[in-house]
Amino acid sequence: MRSALGYIPGILTGKLRHLIFFVTNRCNARCSHCFYWTSLNASVRELSLDEIELISNTIDSFPMLLVSGGEPTLRADLPEICRIFTEKNGVTRVAIPTNGLLPEKIMEVIRRTLVRCGGLENLDVGLSLDGFKETHDRMRGVPGSFDGVMRTCELLRELGDEFSNLSISIVSVVTDSNYCEVDRLLDYVHANMLADRHVVEPVRGEPKDSSLHAPPYTDFAKLAEKSTLYTWGYRRRSLKFSDIAAQRMMQYTYHLQVKTLEERRWLIPCTAGRYIAVIEPNGDLRLCELTRAIGNLRDYNYDFRRLWESEQADAMRQAIASCYCTHGCFTYASLMDPTTLAKAAAHAI
Repeated sequence: MRSALGYIPGILTGKLRHLIFFVTNRCNARCSHCFYWTSLNASVRELSLDEIELISNTIDSFPMLLVSGGEPTLRADLPEICRIFTEKNGVTRVAIPTNGLLPEKIMEVIRRTLVRCGGLENLDVGLSLDGFKETHDRMRGVPGSFDGVMRTCELLRELGDEFSNLSISIVSVVTDSNYCEVDRLLDYVHANMLADRHVVEPVRGEPKDSSLHAPPYTDFAKLAEKSTLYTWGYRRRSLKFSDIAAQRMMQYTYHLQVKTLEERRWLIPCTAGRYIAVIEPNGDLRLCELTRAIGNLRDYNYDFRRLWESEQADAMRQAIASCYCTHGCFTYASLMDPTTLAKAAAHAI
């Protein structure tokens, strides 16, 4: 398929392309805007490496593993988890978010992941940064959070000199309380070339602090526009995100997020449960991060395909058709539908 977007290989209708894997619910931050806060640090039996391998054996090949948590780097065997999916499922791109609170530990985990997954096209580390020092530390609930991110960023940039397939993203969660500061933060990150790109994401779900909401759509639109413009600047100065198609997809994702905030409805067919799935630390399978689990993979003999194709999965797909959100991962995955992508490219949606 060719369009103004360029060529995007491997777009297959109904084929899993993105797996979000919450490798742990353990977290050393106390973020006010966290949508996962009711599950954090609860006592659960995390899937073991052997169990993860059994699940992997029942999943067809897919390109993108999105690691989540909790704080993913608190799981010591994270490099081995990534290795399983790169070797058995042909994963070529891995994204690992981190709060940056343990800089040296994070760098070591990322280094080991790069070594263990030598065939990766890209490992992107997403550093959370929601404002300058006072704001970021308050939102993350831990003093010193901002300094931790800055130190982690420094160490990862050094590691990037050794591994050309490592990239760094700054990810800012935007609420109605920090969006003005995020505007200046975009300038700061770009001026100091702290990362290979800077992504803004509206707060989603039901955050721990119920007073927090997404910013006005007009203000988020301005942030998205600046983020997009700076992304092209990053592209010229770095080979880490040199794929024009990826930049266009980011632009169209922002476009749909703004329209969703404006119209308060989902504007495209959601492909949660078709292109994208979510596995919880204990083996629960969700079709979306914001919906209930459809079952536990342990109860299905670790057979992903069997649960993925079950009646309860089909029922959840029907239910998802009537909801909406601004979750960037699901917006991006839903854009993988060729018809939707063509409409987005023409700004027909």
